[in-house]
Amino acid sequence: MLELHTRLRRALRVRTLKTWPDPRPPLAQIELLRHIATNPGTPMKGAAVALRLAPNTISTLARDLLRAGLIDRRPCPTDSRSTLLYLSLLGHRRVRAWRDAREAILEEALQRLPENQRNQLERSVGALESLLSEVEA
Repeated sequence: MLELHTRLRRALRVRTLKTWPDPRPPLAQIELLRHIATNPGTPMKGAAVALRLAPNTISTLARDLLRAGLIDRRPCPTDSRSTLLYLSLLGHRRVRAWRDAREAILEEALQRLPENQRNQLERSVGALESLLSEVEA
């Protein structure tokens, strides 16, 4: 099951990357963008912990995303040594486009499946959510 999950995520990522305007950023940059989108104002250190990357790696990724106009860095109001990360307007657009493309790719694939298989997948969502809760515990 784990191998299948990995292959599905990879296939979605590869197909979605094809929709990204050139130049396509490295996957680590996209992961950081997605993290910032769900955690606006995340500190650099928090992003490093969440993504399981070294702080200097996050710093490099953030620098490149800043240069590309995809994020904004702001000083932390409570800790002058810390920097908070936010998506720029362009960053919001790109993350939204990424999500929309992934959803469209998945929806198109689901629609090509026979109805009984779509129903099986829909019925399995609850069990997968329970499994996720157990893994995260």
